[in-house]
Amino acid sequence: MAKNVNFSWIYFILVCCFISCSSEEIEEEILTYALKSESLFIESSLDIPRRSEGDIIQIREDLLLLVYTKFHGDFYDHSPATLVKRISTDRGKSWSEEAEFINRENSLNVMSASLLKLSNNTIALFYLVKNSNTDCYPVVRFSNDDAETWSEPIACIKPESGYFVMNNSRAIQLSTGRIVIPVSKHSFQDGVFQGNGTIYCYYSDDLGKTWHQGNSVPSAQKGLIFQEPGIIELLNGNILMYIRTNWGWQYYSYSKDKGYSWSKVTSSTLQSPLSPASIARNPYTDALVAVWNMSNEERMPLCVAGSMDEGQSWKRKSILENKKGYSACYPAIEFLSANEMLILYSIAEKEKMGLGSLKIGVYKILSRYVKTKDTPFYLNYRIMKIVYCISDHSRAGGTERTLSIQANHFAEHGHDVHIVTTEIPLREKPAFEFSDKINFHNLNICYEAVNNSMSPVKIWNRIRKGKEHKRKLNELLHVLRPDFTISLFDHELSFLHSLKDGSLKILQYHFSRYSRAIELKYNGALHIRSGLL
Repeated sequence: MAKNVNFSWIYFILVCCFISCSSEEIEEEILTYALKSESLFIESSLDIPRRSEGDIIQIREDLLLLVYTKFHGDFYDHSPATLVKRISTDRGKSWSEEAEFINRENSLNVMSASLLKLSNNTIALFYLVKNSNTDCYPVVRFSNDDAETWSEPIACIKPESGYFVMNNSRAIQLSTGRIVIPVSKHSFQDGVFQGNGTIYCYYSDDLGKTWHQGNSVPSAQKGLIFQEPGIIELLNGNILMYIRTNWGWQYYSYSKDKGYSWSKVTSSTLQSPLSPASIARNPYTDALVAVWNMSNEERMPLCVAGSMDEGQSWKRKSILENKKGYSACYPAIEFLSANEMLILYSIAEKEKMGLGSLKIGVYKILSRYVKTKDTPFYLNYRIMKIVYCISDHSRAGGTERTLSIQANHFAEHGHDVHIVTTEIPLREKPAFEFSDKINFHNLNICYEAVNNSMSPVKIWNRIRKGKEHKRKLNELLHVLRPDFTISLFDHELSFLHSLKDGSLKILQYHFSRYSRAIELKYNGALHIRSGLL
């Protein structure tokens, strides 16, 4: 009979395997890959040719708000457009139907949403009001009831002051409390839009009631076009501005006075066409994450990368979207955990420059090495991907109980946890609660149909199912690429060691002297485990 396994020792072993990493390893492993699942895809149509320039915000643990621009009749920037919204109550796995939100009223359109949760928990919604070729300006509305109702709009820039462009997902609040928004002022000459803009930041020190203009970013070399700036506060309190340009790179400028004045621009290491980037800080790890088009000319591929040196270098670039003949652009980022984020972007044929359908992807793993704020002394430790193998997690045995404790613990601490099963669940609702941060995979092998029989047919089917199980699990592990694969002494025991997916294989067994009574209480007389090896 097997001895009881001490869970604390298993946890200690797993964590220690990752703590012993050098600083060089940490820097090199910021973003090893992004495992994507599609959260939402809204295809364009003749009537609605474009959905784009939106933002996502997590209002509560169980509430996400999505706001984006919906164009009617045509997809050009001056076509009629409104703002619409959707909500998710399951961390982005599903979304409500599209609901009209902000109408354009007497303007040409309203577009380019930015959502920001302020330090007082007020939700701020910024967007552009476009009245003409010479009058476009950002406004802001506020909600104090979890986005149920909104205030009247406040103009951040005086109407009829010029044509100001503010992208989606651009507003930030500094650690000092100041709200800052970046804009690019453009002009029209003889009805033709002038691509080179003058870059400013507007700021508010009274939570958005009044707004003030800072100095412009110093003009650059002749021929260098400035457009669609974004900003991010650095850990030292300075602000990094990243600017869309026509010279094949995103350009940087810095402010040391909370967005009032700016340094001369310099080229970054983000290779980019004339297309906007989005940079956000992971609040769980302090790493910066960029989403942008890694190309000199085209808006494809759309990529993601991480930085632990405040944007000076970007490591482990991963492709998010690379569909031939298409473009993807105007991304927005929202972090759900240390190693999970939602990325919103628009995708369409090249001739529409990517402005058409709207897509949200759920991306894992964000960072393999993180510096968590909850860890004493900011200890660096690696985010783990752990796969548990069990026939049926829904049952009421000691193994299932221990699995729920372990898996929930790791998932709630930011690790990427997967549970792989082989049987149709015995119970519709598992006997023990599992975190909604855990990913479940059912291989649908159904050993139960051929177990406990010496019939030649059933023996043959048992062998066949074993081969099918090995094939399916091997394929899944090569997709997931876990760090640890843990068998709870189930059907994969005979072949797990032979799978070459790169994970460390662990055999884990639990036994309870009350297991028979528990099984009888919850599951009836069938399926009682002997507890013998």
